Amino acid sequence: MSVLPVTLVLDAYPFTFPAGATAGTWTRPPVGVMPQQLFSAMDNLRVGSKTSVARADTHVKSANGKLMPSFYDYFYNRIHVLPAVLDLGNVTANASTQTVLWNAYTEDRLVASDSLANDAGVEVVGETAPFTLTPLSFRIYEITVLQDGPATVALNLGWIVSSEAVGFSISATRIIPFFYPPNWQREVNETLEWRTTIGSSFTGEEQRQQIRSKPRRSWSYSVLLTGDKGRNAYFDILGFQNKTFGLPVWTDKSSLTTAATAGDTVINVVTTNKGFSVGSIVFINAGDLVETHEIASKTTSTITLQKPLGANFDAGTAVYPGAVVFLPQNFTMQRLTDSVIEGNFSFAGVPQNTDPYLPVAAASLTLDGYEVINRRPNYASGVDLLFDYPVEEIDYLAGISLRAISRDYPNTGYRLRYLLDGRADIEAFRSMLGRLKGRHTPVFVNLFSDDFRLSGTLPSGGTGFRIHDNHSDLGLFPDRHPIAVLFETTDAGTIIRRMTDITLNLSGLIDVQIGTSPGTLITEQTAKRITVCPLVRLASDQVGFRWLTTTVAECELTFQVVSR
Repeated sequence: MSVLPVTLVLDAYPFTFPAGATAGTWTRPPVGVMPQQLFSAMDNLRVGSKTSVARADTHVKSANGKLMPSFYDYFYNRIHVLPAVLDLGNVTANASTQTVLWNAYTEDRLVASDSLANDAGVEVVGETAPFTLTPLSFRIYEITVLQDGPATVALNLGWIVSSEAVGFSISATRIIPFFYPPNWQREVNETLEWRTTIGSSFTGEEQRQQIRSKPRRSWSYSVLLTGDKGRNAYFDILGFQNKTFGLPVWTDKSSLTTAATAGDTVINVVTTNKGFSVGSIVFINAGDLVETHEIASKTTSTITLQKPLGANFDAGTAVYPGAVVFLPQNFTMQRLTDSVIEGNFSFAGVPQNTDPYLPVAAASLTLDGYEVINRRPNYASGVDLLFDYPVEEIDYLAGISLRAISRDYPNTGYRLRYLLDGRADIEAFRSMLGRLKGRHTPVFVNLFSDDFRLSGTLPSGGTGFRIHDNHSDLGLFPDRHPIAVLFETTDAGTIIRRMTDITLNLSGLIDVQIGTSPGTLITEQTAKRITVCPLVRLASDQVGFRWLTTTVAECELTFQVVSR
């Protein structure tokens, strides 16, 4: 053990010399005697007799310990039901499952009683109470949901085990396949319906809130059924109108790319641009044979089924995605002959079980954070221009009336009809509808109208240009309604810019200002068309498709101009 030199230790002590002393005459005490000298000095200054001081020990705290729970405490000495809750989803045929009642105690437990609730259309096979569960023993109960029964399954199976209540619940939706195809001589109509609340001020400014996260989906079409098809449809509706049906989405037909064998759980089928989704149902149809399955997973070229196939199917067999639907409460069919039935069906999709098939994709053209719909409408049907000036009128029936405007400026709208050709085009259009979310999200829309006739040029770096007088300075208000100007050019494609101002100048022309320059020279010769693109939203939360074939459809959209 090393010892520090005394001088090093003593140098660390601060001290002063007494008056008249020097460093040579004043002897510094070694560090070892310093404490004794200090106590001696303190003793000389003490007044009165010495007293003893009792020792003060540190207080010791006492605490009650706790035993940390182990796996044994959580798992044993209780009654387990495995599983306790089970959802079978869509049931298209008899479906079976098991539940286990297990005594995890290390002693006997008496199962005193059992009970069933909502067991219509469900069979339960297992030991009935009373009986005794020996330590760590169990009982297995076989539960079968039959194809026939109430539309929804909500079985509850319970036991009283030594005064402890335990139970099992199972839910499912019983599906009745409705495989009666539409009469394609007439169209098939599909509807998507969102829900939006809108608060509007006198100046037209709006506040919109989306209420429904996914649109409701419905279908309507006509059928012409003969022979067995007509007889079967009649009795299916007669017996099951109040049940839940599985409806093939006829417009999304696909087919097997290779043959499938009974017992297979994976089928090869093209799913791109089709409405197949995990958890929904799928129909496989060959002639009069139809199998209904649930989709466990899918890729662009395969579908994995929840249960094996029951039959063999050749390549080219029709495969349809399915939807869970209800028939309306009231509708009419007509017998044309003793063996021919005609009718118009309408089906409402069950919200929690119906995939709306809205593919996700980003907008291809945007301006200032808003999407630009740059799809040409079908001018064969024309474009409707809608004008609405809301006025409240009180008529006193005596030749006197009062009129009060309820809005600072008229409502303006447009009704456009789009022709969709091909599955890829249909998917892109549906994706656009998914971004709009009904009336919720505003967009700029290209009306493909010839609105401005350029006078002179618009320089590459310019932000202003002139047009011939068309009175647009009276009808366009960029400070009130966001407006874009879209240039279709012969050499630079499509250019869209935000309009900031429009005024009539002294020369009889109209000056138009845009927010940013076009980046290329636009002349009277290169400008094919200059279109005003207003900021709009859908006027309705409901959007309909009119399917002409499985690859061609029409969709009509009505837009309303908005301020923000």
